[in-house]
Amino acid sequence: MPGKLYLVRHGRTAWNGERFLGRADLPLDGTGREQADALVARFAGVRIDAIYTSPLQRAQATAAPLAATRGLVPIIHDDLQEVDCGAWEGVLKDGHRKIARRMPDDPFPDGESLRAAYGRAAAFIATVAPDLDSGADLLVVGHYLTNQLVSAVLAGIPVEAAFDRPDQRLQTGAAIALDRAGGLIADPR
Repeated sequence: MPGKLYLVRHGRTAWNGERFLGRADLPLDGTGREQADALVARFAGVRIDAIYTSPLQRAQATAAPLAATRGLVPIIHDDLQEVDCGAWEGVLKDGHRKIARRMPDDPFPDGESLRAAYGRAAAFIATVAPDLDSGADLLVVGHYLTNQLVSAVLAGIPVEAAFDRPDQRLQTGAAIALDRAGGLIADPR
């Protein structure tokens, strides 16, 4: 039986909701640290064979409490970094259209396109697919857009429709469980 993929969005930072984070390497704020600690209880009794995380500190700090209680060393995977917003990083979101509504091949100024980020998500899924296929349950701590792209790749959804699924838009510190075909499992437990 194929394994599950748990997607977790990193805990809150000072910029969440207000500014484009992109690859800014911000720490968790107090709420973000509480959200990271809450994952321990959220996943109590849930089998996790490996934890993958973005190299950005907000993702690593979110994974740390759960990994420590499980005796797991998170595997840092560069392809899980957030979409590179380039010159928009740190800019207030007011006055800009939603990132997910950009044309997939239109890169951010001095940044990357959503199609390029989708390619990174596909590379990540290709890396973990053998483990999922052999029944491993994996937890990924990533970012708002990248998690949606990972989910879309898993489900075989093209980049043009990757952001059309409201149930995949995680708030900070939130988690969802997906089956091997990218289908949403109602409760991560």
